[in-house]
Amino acid sequence: MKNSGLIISGVFVFFILMENIFPLRVMKESKKKRTLINFAQALLAFPFTRLLTYPLIYFFAEKVAYYHWGILNLTHISPVVQGCIGFLLLDYLIYWWHRFNHTMSFFWRFHQVHHADKDMDATTALRFHFGELVLSGLIRIILILVFGFAMKTLLLFDLSVTALTIFHHSNLKLPASFEKWLGKILVTPSYHQNHHSYFQNETDSNYATIFNFWDRLHQSITTKMQAEKITIGLPQFHELNFMFLGLVALPFSKIKPWPKKYLSRN
Repeated sequence: MKNSGLIISGVFVFFILMENIFPLRVMKESKKKRTLINFAQALLAFPFTRLLTYPLIYFFAEKVAYYHWGILNLTHISPVVQGCIGFLLLDYLIYWWHRFNHTMSFFWRFHQVHHADKDMDATTALRFHFGELVLSGLIRIILILVFGFAMKTLLLFDLSVTALTIFHHSNLKLPASFEKWLGKILVTPSYHQNHHSYFQNETDSNYATIFNFWDRLHQSITTKMQAEKITIGLPQFHELNFMFLGLVALPFSKIKPWPKKYLSRN
């Protein structure tokens, strides 16, 4: 999609500014240090995503369109309806991919880099291990071949999911009435903060990325906690101060994922 990079940059800058004016939580870590580490993770991931997995994804999307592969292309519905179904299906599938990243030890080793952040703001949306992004890209290719998502649907979804990920990771306090209305459909910052909680029964909930009704459907929702009662991060890493290289090496370290008996607020 033309100018998608410019749009995402604008969204990122907007929420960086807004979360500093209307903060949801009091930040505990050095913002400068965290920002540098999170940007470094994104910079390392760039060649693996933009130069490797994304070109492969769009290559297969073009093949799917040319040969009419995939379940969606077997139907005789209009392109608009097909696009809407495809968009919802992509969001539903990313819900399950996110959930698998928490429940399957191999995937969690990569995803825990994202959750090891002791604070959460718009820069946390950049903090994904390149290994997780490559795995996500490979899974996306398989799903494209199976379901036959249209190129326009993929481009619109990628733009939307990136913008919404920045939004719901931001430390932005929304007006209560507006968030109550918006939160009936979309994932908001106070909704997603539960997912980054210190307590695993809360971390293993609220998996949705765009539409939060997937969590309601599968009963994986945790009700909104007050911002001052939320502790962000993972208990096994709370006394550790990871630098950039430590986070890169974390999935391959001997540090075990969640212990068998984990912390629970209940």
